[in-house]
Amino acid sequence: MNIQLATAEDAPTLAQIHVTTWQTAYVGMIDSDYLNNLDVSKITSDWQNALSKPSPGITVIGKQDDHAIGFAVYGPTRDEGVDKTKTAELVALNVLPDYWRHGYGKEFVSHILNDVTSQGYQDVTLWVIRENERARRFYEALGFVDDNTEKQETRLTIKPVFTLRYRKFLIH
Repeated sequence: MNIQLATAEDAPTLAQIHVTTWQTAYVGMIDSDYLNNLDVSKITSDWQNALSKPSPGITVIGKQDDHAIGFAVYGPTRDEGVDKTKTAELVALNVLPDYWRHGYGKEFVSHILNDVTSQGYQDVTLWVIRENERARRFYEALGFVDDNTEKQETRLTIKPVFTLRYRKFLIH
């Protein structure tokens, strides 16, 4: 898989991956009305806007044979009270369902861990929906551990969703 920085021109592709992945991965975890009403054109606009502005976050897109199969977003932690120079955060990892369990998610995480290690970060966190056993097992297999921090999210999901923070310490 070829992983490269995403640009505003990738916005329609990112939006389609975003919608397809969420509508498959989060059934039964996120309100079905919310999932069914995800709008690719609105999300495309959101991606164009986000990728057109300077940001501390990095968005990468993965392609296999010139076909986009997923994306990831990472950067300094967004958590309050945490040193943003020492803790990175994997904000999003979305791989199209047809490519699940083929090693592409692992490739994204490996790319991100190498990048944040080279930037001098000491650890990486991520938030995962409490009921998302598939994702939790995936991250645990890669050495992330639940650090016993939980929060309630409503910003994107209308109805409350409980998320757990996972952490991986990096070796320098």
